[in-house]
Amino acid sequence: MWFFVHLKSNWILCGLLVFSFSPAGSLIANSIEASEAGVITSFPEMRSRMRESPAQSFPFDIKVRLAFVSPGWNRFRVQNEGLGRWCTISAELQSVVEKCTIGDQLRIRGHIVHQGFIQVDDLEFLAEGLNRDLTSIPVVQDGEPQLWRYVEYEGIVESVFESPSQIQFTFRDNGLQLCAKLHTTTSDSASYQLAGKRVKLWGYLEKDAGFANDPFDGLRILMMSRDQLQIVDPEEAAAKIPEADVLTDKVVLFQDSDHLILDGYRLSPIPQIVLSPGDLVDVSLVPVVPESDGEWSKQASAENKRVGWMHLVSVGNTLRAKETTPQAILQSQAFYQNATLESTVEEILFDVRHTTLRLSEGGVNYVALFPAPESVDWTYISTQRKRYPVGSRIKLTGVVDVADADFMNAAFLLRGDELDKIQILVIPLQWTLAQLKWAFLLLGGILIVVLLWQFSLRRQVLAATQELRSLNARVSAATRAVRDGILVFDLDRKVSQTDEDLERIIGESIDLGVTDAIVLRTHLGARFSRTAAFNNFWQAAFDNPALTKTNEFETVSPAGWLSVYTAPVFDDEGVYFGRIWTFDDITQRKRFEEECVQSQKIRAIGRLAGGVAHDFNNLLHVIGASLDQVVAAPDSSTVAEPIAIASAAVKRASDITHHLLTFSRRSTLSKKTIQVTELIDQVAGLMRSTLGADVDFRTDVSKDLWPVEADAGQLEQVLINLCLNARDALRKRPGVIRIHAENSTFDKIGQTVKIRVCDNGGGIPHEMLDKIFEPFFTTKEIGEGTGLGLATALGVIEQHGGRIFCESVYQKGTEIVIHLPKSDKPAVPVPVKNHSLASEEVRRPKRVLLIDDDDMVLRSTSLMLQRLHHDVVCAIGGQAGLELLGADKPFDVVMLDLTMPEMSGLETLEAIRKQNAEIPVIICSGYSEDAEQLIHQKEMRPDAFLAKPFRSKDLREILLAFDSPK
Repeated sequence: MWFFVHLKSNWILCGLLVFSFSPAGSLIANSIEASEAGVITSFPEMRSRMRESPAQSFPFDIKVRLAFVSPGWNRFRVQNEGLGRWCTISAELQSVVEKCTIGDQLRIRGHIVHQGFIQVDDLEFLAEGLNRDLTSIPVVQDGEPQLWRYVEYEGIVESVFESPSQIQFTFRDNGLQLCAKLHTTTSDSASYQLAGKRVKLWGYLEKDAGFANDPFDGLRILMMSRDQLQIVDPEEAAAKIPEADVLTDKVVLFQDSDHLILDGYRLSPIPQIVLSPGDLVDVSLVPVVPESDGEWSKQASAENKRVGWMHLVSVGNTLRAKETTPQAILQSQAFYQNATLESTVEEILFDVRHTTLRLSEGGVNYVALFPAPESVDWTYISTQRKRYPVGSRIKLTGVVDVADADFMNAAFLLRGDELDKIQILVIPLQWTLAQLKWAFLLLGGILIVVLLWQFSLRRQVLAATQELRSLNARVSAATRAVRDGILVFDLDRKVSQTDEDLERIIGESIDLGVTDAIVLRTHLGARFSRTAAFNNFWQAAFDNPALTKTNEFETVSPAGWLSVYTAPVFDDEGVYFGRIWTFDDITQRKRFEEECVQSQKIRAIGRLAGGVAHDFNNLLHVIGASLDQVVAAPDSSTVAEPIAIASAAVKRASDITHHLLTFSRRSTLSKKTIQVTELIDQVAGLMRSTLGADVDFRTDVSKDLWPVEADAGQLEQVLINLCLNARDALRKRPGVIRIHAENSTFDKIGQTVKIRVCDNGGGIPHEMLDKIFEPFFTTKEIGEGTGLGLATALGVIEQHGGRIFCESVYQKGTEIVIHLPKSDKPAVPVPVKNHSLASEEVRRPKRVLLIDDDDMVLRSTSLMLQRLHHDVVCAIGGQAGLELLGADKPFDVVMLDLTMPEMSGLETLEAIRKQNAEIPVIICSGYSEDAEQLIHQKEMRPDAFLAKPFRSKDLREILLAFDSPK
């Protein structure tokens, strides 16, 4: 392993600099006497004492290890018994601490200043130490960053930044972005070579104060020496470092949170590094992101490169801008340079991030962006619009940047730093026609005021009245468009304005100037489920004139949700005038949020169920195959009944895993265009012979029913399960079960075939309707159901691109509704199930190559094949199977597991086809998302698919299909 080498300062020499010939263990500052009673001697004891008496100061005398110190800081970090503390110290002792190295053992004495720092009055060096002497923990534990702890971290260095005072290493690992800062005053060219290498480091974890929202943003590790960082596998890492384009003496033109523009280049900025215009840097460019296998992309172009390392050469250089025109910029593609332009203002826009000028010159439209101030209020907007009116000519300087294709139809962007630096050249002449007109009217009015004063007064009153009515109508329309109800109270807490929608909500009429806040609180509170919470919110708003707040409340009459907003009303001079309340119906939004949560929960359970079912299928296959061998043995008669019970249990478990795979959408569909009428007839025949005479079973199917593209077996099983659920809902009493089918439409699908399964049983309580399609949820008694029937139905119908939902009234009955998309293809007859067994005869023994990663599956399947008189060769994994396939003696057939580690079944199949395209291949798997995709690939298509768990008769039947006719 290669390490940065950092030679420790000799402490004996350090002692000579402070006190002549001070031996290790002597006092560096004031003499320290023996610890007195009541003095704290460890950090755990200090933490306990501070919790008991946080306001009290305690003396301490503790042996610690140095964790971090930086030149120029008046504090340093130490560790004792796994806990860390910041220590403050005098300038005299600070110079001594700065000579220490990581892990050195010190003795500190002093008193506690507050819970954040402790004041060290005396310091004693005890022994040299190393980084490994400190207790470190991972950066993230239990899903939380371990802030203010001494941590260790391993990852690939994304970028390196070096300045005269620090070196920063940036990492990005599975969404976690952090920086490691090494405070140093010396430059080391070896630091640049770390870009792209995997390193391990130790240091103190803290958080940049500018990233307060996300706990994982702005994380940084502080290091004090290079021996806190080591390269992992240096020879292997060196081969992965991509070739870099090195740019030297590049001037920083512009930087914000998303862009770093150098002279001639635009890059993504390095996190937590702030550069200023005029800074001079050296930069290396590497491909943007390493590929998933750790190798750097060889296809990186100039547009998708990022900073590998950066060196800050100097700061504060003067920027020079070239006077040019927009046409010249576009003609020469002179982007990412400083430029000075003269243009005409077409529009000025404002948002929280930028003040935007839309400019034009010589037929070229472009946009200038300037940083917005912290507060963009109306005064600022009005001032800037007056200063840069539309049509004015200005001269401005900024950095030319490429504009996105859909950004305001701009040919390019000009990024400026200060709006006030714009030079105004020409302000357009303001038209005064209106002023002349009013002056003429005023003069005429003075001449005839005596004769027309009454007429003029009436017209003014009429115009004011019409304007007031128009204003009132606009305000009313605006409030109704934004909210469903509005209330405005005056200083006496009387209603001064409302609308009809609010009267409809509360069911009471409101008299303006009469109805007060107390009466309305009573009427409104009765409509909410949390009356006390609403009353408290209402009262708090009137008690605090400055309160502006929004709360959401559930209503009981009618059932739903309302968003209630309140804010104070001020007049033009800022004097409190009253309070406004608005009410918005958010019932639909709440329902949509609940549906989204439910959908996400079902998807998560489906993924879990599919994974469990796959592993369970392998075990069931081994058990079932072993039972087949025992049954086939000559002396198996004495254990026939227990074996039959075990076989039935295997069949039952196999059915459950089939339901789980169907629910998780990992089962294979054999879709054909069928007539649902034929399928319902088959289900009806089975149900009439199954349900009994006390159940009235009927079907009602339209004659012109559209065909659908479906797996007839899966769809038949869904209908059978729904009919059996309906039978169980009748609760052992005579009842009616109906299957209806008709052509219909569904909003998100289009033309559909609608199937309804109805019963008049006990129904489902309203509070359970949202859960019935969840796996393992059942309304039946314990032992009567698995809770997978409707979950399986949901998986099958959604695999067909359809929709299924339930409508039920408790104690009256239930209706399950299915919508399947219409098919434009001609229908084929629904196959009638044939349960006859294949012949026991084996026409010709075959030489079989069996490939699987599970040793138990290999052994059990091999016994099954040998019992069927076939020659079997087993291979553990795809690579071993390919080696056997290339042997001299050929194979008749290959049985291949689809899910294997290392070399997967898909990769093995591809290699088999390249090596021997004629040999038959049987794919074996518990589920077959990948197998379903292979059906449509001519080169990769398998010859057969055998679903796990399978029995001897299944294996015999599929192998017989490969026998050539005699």
